[in-house]
Amino acid sequence: MKPIFLLPFCVLLSGCHSSNKTETINPKHTFEFVKETDSTSFIHWTNGKRTFKSSTSVSHHYLDHKTSLQWSNDNYMCLRHPNGSDTWTDLILPLTNNEVKFYENTLAYDKINGIVIYETDSPPYKLIAENIPGKEKQFLGENWKNCSSLFPHYCIDSIYIENKELYVNWVTPNKIDNPHTTEVQKIKLKL
Repeated sequence: MKPIFLLPFCVLLSGCHSSNKTETINPKHTFEFVKETDSTSFIHWTNGKRTFKSSTSVSHHYLDHKTSLQWSNDNYMCLRHPNGSDTWTDLILPLTNNEVKFYENTLAYDKINGIVIYETDSPPYKLIAENIPGKEKQFLGENWKNCSSLFPHYCIDSIYIENKELYVNWVTPNKIDNPHTTEVQKIKLKL
C-alpha cells in the first residue's frame, strides 16, 4: 500500500469502536492480599477514601503475583487471574460493600450499568449476561450455530456492549462441507 493511502486507512482504524480504547485506572484504587492460612487470604482494597476487606477468604489459586488490576471505575475494581489453558477468572471488588464476585472467562463488561458477559458450559447456551449488583442472569446463544470448542471464546471474533445491547461476531470453524461462517448476534440485555 502506498504511503499516501496508508494515512486515511490509519485514521479509519483509529476511529473504530470505543471498546478498543485503553482503560484508565484510578491510581487511588489499590488492593493487597492479607494471608489468612497457607491456602487462603483476604483481599483489602480502597477507592482512596474508604477501605474494604473481603467478607470471606479467597483461595490462593486466584491470588498470586499473576493477579492484576484490569480496570476500575467509581463502582468497581476488576482483578484478573490467569488460570492456564486459556482460561481466566475475574474478581469484581465493589466500592460499596465487601462481597467479592468471581466470573470465569469474562468476555465483556458494561461498566456503567454493572453487567458482565461470561462463558457457560451449560448447553444449549453459550454465554451468560449477569447484573453484578442484583445477580440477575440472562442466558444467551441457545440458537447460535454450534461451536466445536468447549470454550465459546474460540468462536467469538469480537464482542462488546453498547446501550444495553450485546454485539457478538460469532464465527464457526471451517469444515470440509461447510465453509467458515460469521454471524452477527445482536441481543437486547434485559437486566
